[in-house]
Amino acid sequence: MTRRGDACGFNYWETHLTYEASYLARLRYVHENAVHHGLVRYAFQYPWCSARWLEESGDPVFVRKLSTLKTDRLQMRDEYDVRALDQA
Repeated sequence: MTRRGDACGFNYWETHLTYEASYLARLRYVHENAVHHGLVRYAFQYPWCSARWLEESGDPVFVRKLSTLKTDRLQMRDEYDVRALDQA
């Protein structure tokens, strides 16, 4: 559902995850999304992301493991385009 006038909506898609690495790769993808779209240089700089909290409060072993996961092969639906906002 997208509210009229919103630059981005409140859409979500359910995915049945069958193994831990798939979940963790998606978690990393979500944290890195603002970086991917050029909004910030580092994920922890984006104020509406939990990446900073995770870095500061998370188990260092888990944080390190998460940072090593590849996200380039994920097939995630992503309709957000930062260039569209620049033209508005």
